[in-house]
Amino acid sequence: MADNFRVIFAGLADNVDIKTACTNLAEKLKTSDEKVALFFKGKPLFAPSDKDKALKQAKLLASLGIKSKLQAVSNAIQNSSPHHPQTHPT
Repeated sequence: MADNFRVIFAGLADNVDIKTACTNLAEKLKTSDEKVALFFKGKPLFAPSDKDKALKQAKLLASLGIKSKLQAVSNAIQNSSPHHPQTHPT
């Protein structure tokens, strides 16, 4: 079973300021500046996806001067739940 990948923020190119990058990315993705700002603080912007899609997302970010890296996300972690009802009270 193949792992999925999440694109995470790694920094900005030398000639890019954070406000410009935030505005440009929000416009490109048609999302809010707030969601993009959270991405810059380490929150995920994209859902985990296969490697090809994650690489395309990273390429899009790079075109806007945003450095990123891929982080493997195992399928078991994505599907975890807080309750595992194995026994039922009688």
